[in-house]
Amino acid sequence: MILLLLLALSLSTGTSDVLLKNTSAMSDYFHQKCLQILPTETENPIALAALVCGENITDRNLKSQLTKTSLIHIFVISGSHLILLDEILSILRFPFFLRFLFLGFYSLVAAWQPPVVRALLALLVRAGFARWR
Repeated sequence: MILLLLLALSLSTGTSDVLLKNTSAMSDYFHQKCLQILPTETENPIALAALVCGENITDRNLKSQLTKTSLIHIFVISGSHLILLDEILSILRFPFFLRFLFLGFYSLVAAWQPPVVRALLALLVRAGFARWR
């Protein structure tokens, strides 16, 4: 517990925001590329963009229907999506390094949203603890 507290304190004292700015710019680029490669001839391109690229749902009717049916949580890219993908890739016997690269890239494509980044860091910390006990 003390180690986690020290880690949290050391990460919160950063004086430079260069990493945040560079990551945000890179994330915007990859997010736009993801939106550009999606097919436009689908029945509901807004739902597809939300599912694949983490785009915000702008259609009020679709959003209200998803909220009423409690399916909105599937359409919002969150940390649980990363955990699910990690489990699927680990079942397929992908090494952790490749899984982490894939999930990191997916995090960038999904607009580098805080829940996704937290889940990515949690997977990294969990793998580190498992490796070094």
